[in-house]
Amino acid sequence: MKKALFSLCFIALISMSTNVQSQVICYEVEESSAVGFWFDHFYFAKCTDWEATNSKLFADDNDYIDFNGGSSVDFTNIFVEEDGDYTVIMKYGIGYANPTDGALLTINVNGQLAEQLVLYRLTEPRPASIEFTVELWAEWDNVIQLKQERDWPILLGIQLSDGSGIAKTQQEVYSVYASNGMIGVKNLMGSSYVQVYSIDGKLISSVSTIEATVNLPAKPGFYIVKINGTTQKVVVR
Repeated sequence: MKKALFSLCFIALISMSTNVQSQVICYEVEESSAVGFWFDHFYFAKCTDWEATNSKLFADDNDYIDFNGGSSVDFTNIFVEEDGDYTVIMKYGIGYANPTDGALLTINVNGQLAEQLVLYRLTEPRPASIEFTVELWAEWDNVIQLKQERDWPILLGIQLSDGSGIAKTQQEVYSVYASNGMIGVKNLMGSSYVQVYSIDGKLISSVSTIEATVNLPAKPGFYIVKINGTTQKVVVR
């Protein structure tokens, strides 16, 4: 009888473990880095390097990452075909949220603050879904970071909404380019103010000009170019 009971318990444990594991699918970097991959696949938080940020598995359901205490989850290897605004669908739960203020998450994209989300207590079983918009760049390993700021959200993962990319149109006449250690802007009209920032927001150089063309020195890397208040990204190779 004990042997039979042990066998049944062992089978049940295997079944439970299999069910949990089957819910989470993690991919190799080579395949997950394909352009547009995350439109067709769900990016589980459990598949990220969550341990490096002091996050942990949620005790009641190990498919979720508990990033209470100011920790974060970084979703990397997100490649898109073109620059644009993309919709992200986030699936989550709530460990605890103040009924009035709610839990608070900060969304950072490529090291820059995108927005903050307020998440309230759930009225139905998790996961709940919420959508937000981020700006992603082509030919770049985009990183979407979710950081816990208040109370206790738990995270299942994210997915890009299929067909959500809206290419940004350049209304201005000028064009920005990179060549031989220089960032250039041509076809400027009238008085212009050009600023070049590093990815972490540090001002590298700036110039006020009435010339049609401006060339500014820059080492290889990624930069944000701001022209009369309008920003554009450029990669110096």
